[in-house]
Amino acid sequence: MKFIKRYFVGDTYIWLIYIALCAWSAIVMFSASSALAYKANSYMDPVISHMTFLAGGIGIVMLGQIIPRNLVRYGGIILCWASMVMLVAVLFIGVSDNNINARWLNIFGFQFQPSEFGKLSLILTLAHYMSTIHDSQSESKNYKIAFGYIICICGLIVFTNLSTAILLFAVSLTMMFVSGLPFLKRILLPIVVIAAIGVCGYFIVKVTPYESMPSILRRSYTWVGRIDRFMDKENEEDKYTVTDENIQEIYSQLAIAKGGLIGVGPGNSVERDFLPLAYADYIYAIIVEEFGSIGGIFIIMLYLSLLFRAGYLANRMKNSYDSIAIMGLASMITYQALLNICVATNTGPVTGQPLPLISHGGTSIVLTSCYFAIIMCLQRHNKLEEEEEKAATADAQLVTVQDLPEEEELPTEEILEEK
Repeated sequence: MKFIKRYFVGDTYIWLIYIALCAWSAIVMFSASSALAYKANSYMDPVISHMTFLAGGIGIVMLGQIIPRNLVRYGGIILCWASMVMLVAVLFIGVSDNNINARWLNIFGFQFQPSEFGKLSLILTLAHYMSTIHDSQSESKNYKIAFGYIICICGLIVFTNLSTAILLFAVSLTMMFVSGLPFLKRILLPIVVIAAIGVCGYFIVKVTPYESMPSILRRSYTWVGRIDRFMDKENEEDKYTVTDENIQEIYSQLAIAKGGLIGVGPGNSVERDFLPLAYADYIYAIIVEEFGSIGGIFIIMLYLSLLFRAGYLANRMKNSYDSIAIMGLASMITYQALLNICVATNTGPVTGQPLPLISHGGTSIVLTSCYFAIIMCLQRHNKLEEEEEKAATADAQLVTVQDLPEEEELPTEEILEEK
């Protein structure tokens, strides 16, 4: 018990959600990593690698919850500028594992996605500027600065990962809404403008020949194709014919259909051997196949519980930076999870977003763990400040009582009679 109180000092509910997600990830990865095991010629290597990242993530949360608040606040701004440099670098020297688009940087043998650092750093940077709004003048100034960061980070990410850019933009607007900015003037207008640009871009790509499109923008044809396939649900022949374009959607639906209510049982998945990226983007389909709709609903409830708990904590924060940052971090995890689930259940176009903490991927696990660490770090500092305030109030009351003049003794009845 002393060990738990000493090293697990963050919010208990957030810790329980984090541990539950890690536990689900470890269980499901034994089954979902069959394709990786085949490539590695070892059943345990992918699982051990995944478990190593999960263990490292737990260590990050334990250490991160005790770091100074100012290190989080101003370190996020520094990381934001570093992320911009990395996002520019990935356009020129990035590496890819599918020969389509480069999303990774390889530095001294360490491979990572700069977009993950961009997401975290932008959330912390926006929280800083949104929390320093005091009047109409500072609102206008900070809004312009914050939106400049949004355009830079999201604009650089969009070249390699459109879904991540859209997701980050949605989280950014959520943070602005939470900070109290006027909805119509500051939030709705950017949504309309970006939506108009997206619609125009869609039709431009449709009428532009592939050879005429600059190489850096040719990824847009993949996005348009995914949107078209998702929207075209009336073609019955293509619906039941497995092709290279729809193989993920078909086998994901088969896995979910086989799961039923209670599933086929842990480790008994069949579609894991046919579903591409069953260990990553479509791991939710394997969860439903093995644990049924009950298991799938439980996973959704874990992510929603994180968002609700973050809202409760944010409402109790005395520092506006803490409130906005906590909501931004929790929103990113929850939105990403729901987007991944929509793709796996074929209720949204293919995006390539991993299921936070559950999908295979070292960068995603480490950065998501940083989200949890920062949430608990900010909550812990707020709790310490509350305790200090209570102690100071109690001391002040004690001093006040001690300083009161002693009351004079009233004369007894006998003395009064003698007088």
